[in-house]
Amino acid sequence: MRSILTRSFVLAATLSVKTARADDIAMANSALAGASDTKHIGTAEFPSGCNDVNGGEMAMMNSCLMPFGIMTGEAGKWMVGYQFMHDEMDGSLVGTDDINVSQILKQFPNAPTDMTMDTHMGMVMYAPTQKLTLTAMVPYILKEMNNVNADGSRFVERTSGVGDVELGGSYQIFQTSNVRHQLLLSGGMALPTGAIDKKMDGFQLEYCMQPGSGTVALLPGVTYLGQTAAWSWGADFHTTARLGRNDHNYRFGNIYQSRTWVMRQLGSWLSVSAGLNGVICETIHGADPDLDPSMEQTADSNLQAGKRLDASFGLTFCPMPCCHGRPPCCSAARTFLDGQQVFVEGRLPIIQSLDGPQLQNSWSINVGWQWMF
Repeated sequence: MRSILTRSFVLAATLSVKTARADDIAMANSALAGASDTKHIGTAEFPSGCNDVNGGEMAMMNSCLMPFGIMTGEAGKWMVGYQFMHDEMDGSLVGTDDINVSQILKQFPNAPTDMTMDTHMGMVMYAPTQKLTLTAMVPYILKEMNNVNADGSRFVERTSGVGDVELGGSYQIFQTSNVRHQLLLSGGMALPTGAIDKKMDGFQLEYCMQPGSGTVALLPGVTYLGQTAAWSWGADFHTTARLGRNDHNYRFGNIYQSRTWVMRQLGSWLSVSAGLNGVICETIHGADPDLDPSMEQTADSNLQAGKRLDASFGLTFCPMPCCHGRPPCCSAARTFLDGQQVFVEGRLPIIQSLDGPQLQNSWSINVGWQWMF
């Protein structure tokens, strides 16, 4: 996985250099002025059908250069999407140091060796105005964790179910006259729709194996977006702030996430991106009385916090990025692919520091599809 991502970075850099001169010419010739309710750019490098757009439409943000799941300046538009996220965990850390299973088994009767988590996320967005976007997301989560006992025997834990549903929105509080820079405030709420009482063979499963949190959470955040004809960049910060305690007398710790990214359009249908993603997870407050913290690390509420910084690389495929059925732009070239995008992103941790022993993240991959109409 690491070698694949490394080769992808090299390929993206090479393609970026080859197309830089053509994009700079296109940027110089673009009539970046005015505003409208669409976020797509028309430049010399895009399909000829888009040359009919007026100067105001040419100043709007290009959706092929927008991060997955962000929708701005599209009053009256809907967007539906699906995202698949796979996380692979293998081996444990104490702080930043590796610890092997034999060492963990001196402290606990059994220990996890590896774990996978698959999340299927359905998403619906609607923009009642040009500045306001409303969002609903429903996750379905599958988890599997392999364990080993002190006597060498092994067993597998599995669970699945709907996670916590998120309802929220974002509001544009700042935009430059040429629409190259935007600032969005976001907020929302996570509802305790996910289960926290999953069992296997009559025993309560650990914190990390439960699909839900059991508590309401607030979801404040801020996002900055910047864009030119062929480049975009940005940063955001989001928090998951837990409220109260659940029916098992605990609450997960708050989560603080930030990321920065840069994207480069290589043609009218493909963009590449690279970025950094940071996350801080606080410790669990309280403890589940049905879990014995002396049995294994995943049952100890004091061993669930940590920090991680990931490097990411992504590809966005966006056929007919100029259209969305707005005459006269691309009216002759409108297809069933209009408004659709496919996104693929891989992540590798650069550094992790965990309150352990705790399973470390090895790699992640996200695949998403969205359709704006």
